[in-house]
Amino acid sequence: MLKVKKHFLAYSLLTLIVLLLLKVDYRFEEIYSGGAQDDSSYYYHAQTIAIDKDLDYTNQLNGNLIDAHIREDNKPVPRQSFGPGLLSAPFLFFSNLISKYLQISSNTSFNYLTYSFVACFYLFLSLVLLKKTIKVKNTSESSKILLFTFGSGVTYYAFERFSMSVVYEFFSVCLVIYLVNKIFQVDEYKYKKFLIFLLPIVQFFMLMNRWNNIHLFIVPVVYACLYKNNLKEIFGKVYFYLGNIFGIGLFLIHTKLLYGIFTLSQQSIAAPGWIVTERVEKFFKIENLFSNILFSFKYFINTCFSMEFGIFYFSAIIFSSIIFLIYYLFNKRYKLVFFLSIFYLVPFLPILVFENHAGSYGFRYLFTLIPLNIIIYFKDFSNVKALNIYLVAFSIFGIFSQLFFESTPLSSLSEGTITNSFNSQSAYSNPDYLLGLIKSLLVPTAYLKVIFTSFFGVLIIKFINILFSFEELIENYYTIDNQLSELLVSINKFSWIYFMVIISLIVLSIRSILYKTYE
Repeated sequence: MLKVKKHFLAYSLLTLIVLLLLKVDYRFEEIYSGGAQDDSSYYYHAQTIAIDKDLDYTNQLNGNLIDAHIREDNKPVPRQSFGPGLLSAPFLFFSNLISKYLQISSNTSFNYLTYSFVACFYLFLSLVLLKKTIKVKNTSESSKILLFTFGSGVTYYAFERFSMSVVYEFFSVCLVIYLVNKIFQVDEYKYKKFLIFLLPIVQFFMLMNRWNNIHLFIVPVVYACLYKNNLKEIFGKVYFYLGNIFGIGLFLIHTKLLYGIFTLSQQSIAAPGWIVTERVEKFFKIENLFSNILFSFKYFINTCFSMEFGIFYFSAIIFSSIIFLIYYLFNKRYKLVFFLSIFYLVPFLPILVFENHAGSYGFRYLFTLIPLNIIIYFKDFSNVKALNIYLVAFSIFGIFSQLFFESTPLSSLSEGTITNSFNSQSAYSNPDYLLGLIKSLLVPTAYLKVIFTSFFGVLIIKFINILFSFEELIENYYTIDNQLSELLVSINKFSWIYFMVIISLIVLSIRSILYKTYE
């Protein structure tokens, strides 16, 4: 009986957290009307595949060519990676079929609502893959996987800023780790051979989610070093190299179809005068070696400890990378330290180049480190008491940070260009975010915004509206601005059927990862 109550409590708590983190912003109405910015571009890729069934973006861009790549045949194409749209397209395709069959009046809005939950699907699928790779033995271990992930910041890009590549990149690493684990665990020869052939194909396919995620190719080496497996099991097989040829071919075909050229370099489709090119060239000049070392160390310290999303406070499982490296270095695991350092370094390079935290919540370039760090934690560090206390405490803090992000002006990013924590000029920054967050926790209206911009708030509002008007009730305590007014209109239009379907899917997803898989 006690065990049942414990499980029910954990189940209910996680459901509540997900409903609070799951924001309603921009889910009920399609907001894109052209322009190839990040969020819109990923959606356009999904749209043109699933709805238009072509690679002509004329309908999507609608004459607005901001940030678009113009092919040699003068056709405009979004520059952003194709992978998230490709992975989202099957869901959008079936959504479109369902909406036509049911004759849903707002076909576009329904498709967009469906699209907004695809990132949630890949997040939960990633967690299932991690769980199976680790072979968790109990609910406690499952809960730690959830806590470290939810407290890292990556969930913001599933539950709120869903039309970004972050969750799809996270999924990429989880899938590659899962495949590598399978290769080393499976005994059946033909199956192993197939998996070894499949691995590089998946790596190149997943590279489509973000071109600079080349550390995907280091995962098999790091994993083998971690578990002291024989690398020849993968790299000594001819079908691994056949898989690489197939994977490279697949990637090149995608660039030819999309951009009109065969290329492995993102610079080929970069905007003219792209500042990244200049900064990268400067960084790799040998005469700048000493200054670049000092520069990198300064930015590393800033990434770890700045009030602007320093990973020590806001992404504890990522900060643990330092602890892992020091431990393996003292234990003379030099080969592991070398390859693990490369794995950690690659996502850090964009921070050096862009000189900011990435213009949204957290250091999103680093979120691909999370899956492997969770694997390492369960392999060698799960019994380290001090580390456990730190990870649990600051992962919980990370969840609160996501909940109260943009709840007040103090915990919001700038609209215009300001001096960020790297002493660089950038928009969407807040060099005092940590202090602003703590102050926001003391603002009563912040709690109202946290609740009533979430699906938990939707549930409350819809139940209250059964008895009387929520809008009239809230007016006594809170000034209804245009944003809240529009939100209330959208919620009133949002049917109970849709809402209960969403709740059911959330509950089933939680059920798949919370309880133990292995006896």
